[in-house]
Amino acid sequence: MPDLNLKLFIKITFMVFVVGSDSFAKELAGELGVEFAGVEKRVFPDGEVCPRIIGNIDGHAIIADRMKLPMSPNRYLVELLLTIKNLRQMGVETIDVVMPYFVYSRQDKIFRSGEPFSARYVLELIKSAGARNFFTVSSHTQRDNHMFNLGGIDVYNINGFDAVARYISGLDLKDPVVAGSDLSVKGSIRQMARSIDAGCIAFSKERDLRTGEIKLKWSFDISGRDIIIADDIVSSGHTMVSSIEIAKDSGAAKVYCFAIHAVSAEGIDLVSSKADKFVSTDTIDNPTAEISVIKDVAEKIKAVSGI
Repeated sequence: MPDLNLKLFIKITFMVFVVGSDSFAKELAGELGVEFAGVEKRVFPDGEVCPRIIGNIDGHAIIADRMKLPMSPNRYLVELLLTIKNLRQMGVETIDVVMPYFVYSRQDKIFRSGEPFSARYVLELIKSAGARNFFTVSSHTQRDNHMFNLGGIDVYNINGFDAVARYISGLDLKDPVVAGSDLSVKGSIRQMARSIDAGCIAFSKERDLRTGEIKLKWSFDISGRDIIIADDIVSSGHTMVSSIEIAKDSGAAKVYCFAIHAVSAEGIDLVSSKADKFVSTDTIDNPTAEISVIKDVAEKIKAVSGI
């Protein structure tokens, strides 16, 4: 008969915890059917951070913290790295990271001589700290997933537009057409349009790498139809507002706007003032986060980790 202490040791060793500091992590733990462990966040007067894991953790830890507005990506990244190291110090052998909004992922190649390859460097830091898998949501979903395997860590890029499509399917829309405010998200926009049985159009976006100025081009007749404008990121809000203006000038009945990541309060306010409705996902804690990606994240973790 197996020793009772040995059976208990095996059970504890393979326990799974979701580690985080807000409702996103708690709900993810519930979706996965695993334990939750909180993180207490302390900031010293000089700005240094000191995250503390509450409770004892062993076995498999999934760090699932997200940012809230106003965002502080530098603080967020340092807290994450320290938390990974904390778990290692506690004896946790298997650590996965859920970063709903992949900080520094916009710089996913060297655009100009002397610039950093930020996306790769961040992944290398996370791997070096001790993480095994990295899960994120709609980080340039138009690019092939292999583009994200940059730092020697397994990266899983979950399509947040699936959650947006589920939300849209519950709305009462008039002959809707889906538009992407950038040709680079055309693949995701097409997939979303098919899933809600809507038309699909896209318009081009040209960005000046030196000034950041954006120019949009669009020539479609959408008279009397509800238009859905979707994008992966809303930052300043100017790109989406330009899209709204073009849609209204083209005769749209109503304009509904959706973003996977709403990264600034100013952008949210601007878009909300122009659109008939603006909603984002909960990858970042913000007032418009009505769409949850937790189910999609949990499904991917289960598929990868076998939880």
